Amino acid sequence: MSGKCGLCKSIIGEATPEVWIAPDDDQLLVNRSEKASALAETSVGEIMICEECYVRGLPTYFTPDDLMEIHHQFALDHMHRGEFLLAGESLRKALGQRETADIVSALALTESHLGGPEAAIPLCRRALEIDPGHFNSVRNLQLELERERLNQQE
Repeated sequence: MSGKCGLCKSIIGEATPEVWIAPDDDQLLVNRSEKASALAETSVGEIMICEECYVRGLPTYFTPDDLMEIHHQFALDHMHRGEFLLAGESLRKALGQRETADIVSALALTESHLGGPEAAIPLCRRALEIDPGHFNSVRNLQLELERERLNQQE
């Protein structure tokens, strides 16, 4: 992402573009900033937020749903960077605003990277309690149960 932070107006510069492979094997060129940032749809419109403003603290005019979305978007950016501890922190902040299947599922994936299937499986199940048809949670639960089974065979 590049552009200006909607809070402090600082420039959020781009890093070298990365090639991502889509599920259909199409290649996508993704531009990300060197530091984490988030583009979030909020009650005051779409806003880009730099990491410095996020860490410093968000304005009080954001609604709980705005905060949930901002934390979720920062978590996703941290996950793409392999920064799973930071992603987990942001996801827990998002859950402090409202619990959704998307956020719990993302936390399950983060916990899988940090602690393995034992940490991820209960979160996948919780996401499915919230939304029984949540595709990512269904698939992640299958993968985590298989991973747990393989770990027990070793």
